[in-house]
Amino acid sequence: TSCELPTCGDGVTDSGEACDDGNSVDNDGCSNGCGLPTCGDGIVQAGEECDNGSANSDTLPNACRTSCQSAHCGDGVTDTGEACDDGNSVDNDGCSNSCGLATCGDGVVDPGEACDDGNASNTDGCLNSCLLAACGDGFVQGGVEQCDDGNSDNTDGCLVTCELATCGDGYVQVGVEECDDGNDDDTDGCVAGCVLATCGDGHMQAGVEECDDGNGEDDDGCVAGCVAARCGDAFVQVGVEECDDGNGDDDDGCSNACELPSCGDGLLDPGEQCDDGNTEDLDGCLTTCQENTCGDGYLNVGVEECDDGNTVAGDGCSADCGLEGSGAGNGSGCGCRGSGSSEEGLWWLLVVLGALVLLGRRRREPWALAGCRQPPAPPRHDEDVYPGDPARTWRAPAGPPAQDDPAQDDPAQDDPAQDDPAQDDLVRGQGSVGELT
Repeated sequence: TSCELPTCGDGVTDSGEACDDGNSVDNDGCSNGCGLPTCGDGIVQAGEECDNGSANSDTLPNACRTSCQSAHCGDGVTDTGEACDDGNSVDNDGCSNSCGLATCGDGVVDPGEACDDGNASNTDGCLNSCLLAACGDGFVQGGVEQCDDGNSDNTDGCLVTCELATCGDGYVQVGVEECDDGNDDDTDGCVAGCVLATCGDGHMQAGVEECDDGNGEDDDGCVAGCVAARCGDAFVQVGVEECDDGNGDDDDGCSNACELPSCGDGLLDPGEQCDDGNTEDLDGCLTTCQENTCGDGYLNVGVEECDDGNTVAGDGCSADCGLEGSGAGNGSGCGCRGSGSSEEGLWWLLVVLGALVLLGRRRREPWALAGCRQPPAPPRHDEDVYPGDPARTWRAPAGPPAQDDPAQDDPAQDDPAQDDPAQDDLVRGQGSVGELT
């Protein structure tokens, strides 16, 4: 024994000592005060981050906590470098788990935020304002929107549906389209290409245009002004009209039926003496549009008694186209019967009735129209009577006409069926037989 009093540090755990390791190392599990290590003893022991003894605090910023842990985010005390510290692990309660105040873009959807993807892109589903991307927000959402100009104007290049403006969308794009009715109907006021309908665009505008063939031709079925071609519009429709002078004058070279003047059209044209519009030669106007005159070989019914194609008297038809013969011995150049007083009236009645039957038929030969039952002798040409028209020349035979006894000739008893032309002295015998050449 050394006869010394026990002391802390002598290596002997004496009464009142928790330990005594006999050294001066304060943090080796036995303090220099011969006590076991505890948080708050001012000695940073193993497992402790700090230990300021009585200065440890759980409320003071930056202090060593009473748990001998250094101040940190999440300890409930806002220390230096922290915006907040709510002491919990809830990340979206206004103070993040990183001890920062909630902000848009921190990747945490905090109260008041619709989204927070923590990036700076406005073309995804979450804007930098932490709002969900939507049409009209001014940002084109990739793969979702064609455009987004952030306004409600449908007359610019981007519709309120965030689709690019196109012809046919029903909205007139200013400076680009003239119209846009949103349909495919080319018969209304707006046609394909969003152009206002106009005459000549090839589309007939219902209720406005009669036609529209899309060309500038006025000789087809559709003329200027998109009006259907018609007679009187001053445009000659090829294959339909012969002429079209656009007026109501019927005798100026183009009729109101758009036909060129021609004999038989009922209009008096230059070079015509008459034009009654029919094909009848028994009236006052021939089919040649010349007046029916005595001596032309055509009977003018109701005006002439006969017309043998000449103005020679003594051949049965007088120079003024009256029937000749008032007694015996009087013959006719065509072989027609002479007439006495009563017989002449009967014969004239037969001639008139025969002529009336012929009305409406085409031109007949002069010998038939004069009342003859058969043609005269074979014709021969004689240019002396009708120099300009030998086809209808009537020539009287040479020599005096034979005399016919009217008293022996009863027309009422004369049977044409039994009448032998060779034996009939009035027709073929000694009578005067005219020749038509």
